Amino acid sequence: MQKKTFVLFLSSFALQFLSAGEPFMFVKRVENNIDRCNLENILPDGSVEVLYNLGSKSDLERLFFDRFNAPVEFFFRPDPGMNDPRDVAGLRILKDTADNSYRLEVKRIANLKEVDDELDKEYPYVCFRAEDVTPELPYSEIRRHIEHNDSMDTKRRQERMKRYRVETKSFRIGQQLADALYDRITDMIEHFDSRYEGRYAAYSVTFRCVVGNEVWTLFFRDVPQGETLALSDLCMRMLRDAKTDDWAEAEYLNLFIVASVAATIFLGGWMPLHIVGLDGFNAVMDYIPGFIWFFAKAFFVVFLLMWIKWTFPRLRIDQILNLEWKYLVPISMVNLLLMACCVAFGFHF
Repeated sequence: MQKKTFVLFLSSFALQFLSAGEPFMFVKRVENNIDRCNLENILPDGSVEVLYNLGSKSDLERLFFDRFNAPVEFFFRPDPGMNDPRDVAGLRILKDTADNSYRLEVKRIANLKEVDDELDKEYPYVCFRAEDVTPELPYSEIRRHIEHNDSMDTKRRQERMKRYRVETKSFRIGQQLADALYDRITDMIEHFDSRYEGRYAAYSVTFRCVVGNEVWTLFFRDVPQGETLALSDLCMRMLRDAKTDDWAEAEYLNLFIVASVAATIFLGGWMPLHIVGLDGFNAVMDYIPGFIWFFAKAFFVVFLLMWIKWTFPRLRIDQILNLEWKYLVPISMVNLLLMACCVAFGFHF
């Protein structure tokens, strides 16, 4: 008979969760970006050290993003209890005032699993089997185990910050991408509606932007639909592409191949555009080489695909399967029967 075990320190986790001030759904904060100026520390250039407001940042976020708030920051953390294979990761956009260039920094904890395995051995939790918890079990014994687990959890948090190794990759990006991402995130935070119906995501996400003299932060565990989901997926895709060093080059190459096939089959490929009755217009179009027509049509299809992909949030796999099996398959069968009848009775050209 398989024995069921459960851990009593779940109660201590709940207390820490409540004391951390992190609600289950979301936290939206608007604060001053600058906390105060440290008059005791004068920098070499004669300026005074500025201490930024880091109140909205967790210990991991401070480890990732140093002691200041970047114009754009994104932080992703999977639920520790869900065995999520994804890394604790984040990104931020920095501006170099010397040449007005922009840099995207992507960060992740490179030794997350190794450190967690070491801490499991060095600071073990105490667990009870279900059959050991009886009315005769003294409360003092339960309390002792809870305090032990609380102590182990505190030591684990302290050691994690010392042992975690943050891996950083930096990429130069254009101002258009930086401005677009900044505008979309600030607009999303400003107009975030808590009435959106969320879904359990088994991870937490934080968006942060500096707007004037303020720092805007949006933290959530349940991911709403709409713009918030789209931006979360976009940032996660940037993290994934940066980790593999491909920046989705293979995906975009495949996108162009599909667009080329679609342009050949549905748009006439290298054939010029002709309009019936406009002989002069058609003659001018004939002067344009075929390869220009082909690439123009292919890039037009690429534009349409990317426009749709970046405008609308992704569908979940269950929604796609529901669309395919309940609607597309019956429609295709009806279409097949209609075409067979048309051919059988000669209703075709």
